[in-house]
Amino acid sequence: RPAGTRASFHQHNSGESAMFNRLSAAVAAFIIFISASAAAENFTTSDIQNFIKIGMELDGMEERYPGLEEQLGLTTDDPNALTDMLDDNGKLRVFTQAFSRLPEGSARQEISSAVKRNGYSSISSFTTIADDIMMAYLAITMEGEDLSMIDQLDDATISQMPVEMRTQMLAVKKMINAVRNVPSSDIQTLRPMMDALEASMT
Repeated sequence: RPAGTRASFHQHNSGESAMFNRLSAAVAAFIIFISASAAAENFTTSDIQNFIKIGMELDGMEERYPGLEEQLGLTTDDPNALTDMLDDNGKLRVFTQAFSRLPEGSARQEISSAVKRNGYSSISSFTTIADDIMMAYLAITMEGEDLSMIDQLDDATISQMPVEMRTQMLAVKKMINAVRNVPSSDIQTLRPMMDALEASMT
């Protein structure tokens, strides 16, 4: 083979090799990113313990502050209430939604004090973690549940439902999908604490 051809062939191969190496590096970086994202915890065991402590400290607030449950939106008969408590990805954000409704005053101050005593800078920083704990709680409690009937409801079927039922069903399907995507690390963190968490909620 002529020298010029060999040189051209070598340069061509070098170019392909460099491109392949760059692609391989990009794929490896992407895999590392995905693995890190999957392993990332939204909360720790300490957060669960703090969640329980804050709940105990705030126990009885509904008696101390008549009308508090209504302010938090916890007594609504609105059939679309579930939809309002989900974010765009279907994650339940009941604590975030409830406490965002609470106006300034004694009740909010008591909640803020309990949250800060247990290591959180603000109500909003606590409610984000509280909602993530509840998503993991749902994921564990729904393990083994037969959801095939809901899975089989396609968009065409749901579109034929009355408006209110359609809204609720779309919200339920979105939430179920979000529950199925709760990080396994969150579930593993919460599982040993399930008995303590459930005891605190009764």
